[in-house]
Amino acid sequence: MMRGLSYFSGRRLLLSEVPKELRGVLENARIKQYPAMEIVGQTVECLRCHRVHQRETVKIVNEFETFYYCPSCIQLGRVQSNLFLYSSQWRPKRGQAKVVLDWQGQLTESQREVSEKVRAVVEMKGALLVHAVTGAGKTEMLFEGLHSALNRGWRVALVTPRVDVCLELFPRLQAVFPGLEIGLLYGKQKQRYRYSPLVICTTHQLLRFYQAFDVLIVDEVDAFPYVDNQMLQVAAVNAKKKNGAHIMLSATSTVKLEKEVASGRLEKIILPARFHGYPLPVPEGRWLANWHQLGKGRLPSSFKGLLVGQIEQQRQTLIFCPTVDWLKEMSQLLVKEFPQSAIGSAHAKDDQRYEKIESIRAQTYDFFLTTTILERGVTFPNIDVIVMGSNHRVYSQSALIQMAGRVGRSNRDPIGSVWFIHDGWSRAMKGAVREIRQLNRSAREKGLIRE
Repeated sequence: MMRGLSYFSGRRLLLSEVPKELRGVLENARIKQYPAMEIVGQTVECLRCHRVHQRETVKIVNEFETFYYCPSCIQLGRVQSNLFLYSSQWRPKRGQAKVVLDWQGQLTESQREVSEKVRAVVEMKGALLVHAVTGAGKTEMLFEGLHSALNRGWRVALVTPRVDVCLELFPRLQAVFPGLEIGLLYGKQKQRYRYSPLVICTTHQLLRFYQAFDVLIVDEVDAFPYVDNQMLQVAAVNAKKKNGAHIMLSATSTVKLEKEVASGRLEKIILPARFHGYPLPVPEGRWLANWHQLGKGRLPSSFKGLLVGQIEQQRQTLIFCPTVDWLKEMSQLLVKEFPQSAIGSAHAKDDQRYEKIESIRAQTYDFFLTTTILERGVTFPNIDVIVMGSNHRVYSQSALIQMAGRVGRSNRDPIGSVWFIHDGWSRAMKGAVREIRQLNRSAREKGLIRE
């Protein structure tokens, strides 16, 4: 029975999300039943994602009844006004064993300052924005705060908008917290949910939680789809206990967060340098007229020369492409032009992209083409970056900063090159280069960069 109750702990679930063998637990007094939607006048509100819709736009009529549904969170299962959500605030008793933090690394002085701040805010159950450059070691700076919370018996969620980042974080946290049960939740996961004191999940999965976490840490708060999605931001607030700690991590802050900081409602700490003390690579612009037509012809000699140089220097190159169709055309062209080179590609609908990411880490490819799915949350050794059509509207300033940030992350390879291939400087490109230079300047002023 206790195992069954733990399935509902801090969650709000549709009946369809409850395994058949656990449905008997619904009779337990500790399980609360809530209407899935609330009808107010001509509107209807989903009580899972809290989006409000006009009744007439979400009405379903059949021969038996009329009801309403929520299109906003339908990817997690359809919420209907004639259904219920099931929840419980019961939680398993904490064991007596202390949580072990097994990490032999050392933080720099500036990293330690951030780490101590995170731990203090966690223990005070406050709110903090950590603005740290790409490759600053944000995950390592969380260890002490996580350790403190877990040893207090608090439940912690570490969430991010991207599945790829979740899959990168999970084994790292398993390694430093041996013996701790850690949950991993994302859309296409096959393993059944089990209660755990530490949960790593995508931001969409927070829609299934309600006042569950004493500490909520949101990584990449500036990333799609979280950054402009009010539904996911509300889900984050609801998943955290009312007096819970809220830590936000970003390499590129947002206007909304900066307004919170300016108003005094949110504390902020900045780390403008990477742990190894080398500056962020500043992108170099390369003019290439009609770059969008590359996949239909031959490579211009100037651009081909750049790629040949990469092969001669044995530098693995990550090539970002603005669209999937363009990526496919460019892949075919590179295979034709460089038949002896190892060329790979991946995009969001590629079922093998996680295996390919591991192959990049193993330095299997000469050139690897991708969309913005690999713009953040992944670390590769010995890699340079080319952003094709960097003035394309798909690339925001933060995205360009993140793509450039794939370079020079390792202390074994702290220096690399980033090229913006374009036919006209966009505002996002100019902003990205300006922000990177400003961060390097700030790091130099604080003595954090090797000269």
